Amino acid sequence: MDCLPGVASLAAMLDKRILTALRDGQLYVGILRSFDQFGNLIMEETVERHVVEGSYGDIPIGVYLARGDAIAYIGDIDEDADMNNPYLRKVDAETILEEERAAKEKEKERQRLGLSVQSVVDSLFVGEE
Repeated sequence: MDCLPGVASLAAMLDKRILTALRDGQLYVGILRSFDQFGNLIMEETVERHVVEGSYGDIPIGVYLARGDAIAYIGDIDEDADMNNPYLRKVDAETILEEERAAKEKEKERQRLGLSVQSVVDSLFVGEE
């Protein structure tokens, strides 16, 4: 049997670099060192990854504990593909945080003007009072 069910499948990822996405959208990349029956993960050499419009930056945070109930998905990372991705350019932490702030300001302005995807969805599906 190639695939283990549930949390037991994490055993194959021990001591490998993984990407963990939380339900709130945060991304973490680190080396999986331990897990428990609840899906809680302990990662080492962890960075918080921020992705904005074709750029990404990593903010080092060290050892990280991710609660199992907060995890949306987990995947292993191919180091070569990660470094040679033609669609994303790596920038430093200050640059990515500035780009993220600018993108949030741009989205706020779009929402104010009623041009965001969320405002279109709201106008279609929210009942009139």
